[in-house]
Amino acid sequence: MKLRELTREDILTEGGVLKACPPGYEKNLEKLLKRINKVQERYGKLQFVSTSGLRSLLYHIRIYNKKGITDPKKIPMKSKHLFCQAVDIQDKDGKLYAWVQKNEIILEEMGLYYELGTKGWVHFQTVPPGSGKTGFLALVKAPLHTPEDLSSEGMEIGRA
Repeated sequence: MKLRELTREDILTEGGVLKACPPGYEKNLEKLLKRINKVQERYGKLQFVSTSGLRSLLYHIRIYNKKGITDPKKIPMKSKHLFCQAVDIQDKDGKLYAWVQKNEIILEEMGLYYELGTKGWVHFQTVPPGSGKTGFLALVKAPLHTPEDLSSEGMEIGRA
């Protein structure tokens, strides 16, 4: 994967420089990119497709509004997507999720964590959740939507 695949076009300048990521977060994104590429190499099947990487705050709020969550107190404002530390990888058939569960030790060695219970994608992040476990449940349980659900509602998802 390349930097462009972990971000949305409105987050990059013409030269491919991040404009929505606070200063210093570029290193977070580089770390994420390096680790997710290692996972893709070990997984060994097809090129990964990012359905959501770095998000601007506005875009993040829109995602939750589309899910029917409009109360700011219920929107996870500490989402690792906002800090260049998370990416969702498309997994339409569930095979990546099954592989990840069987290979948690590989993720641990790489310093990656994944969210349990997703459908249609696998959420990876470079920082441990509060539990410290490699596989974790999100604290906020919003209705699950696949990337296709969101894009059919006119929301731009995924790669730049």
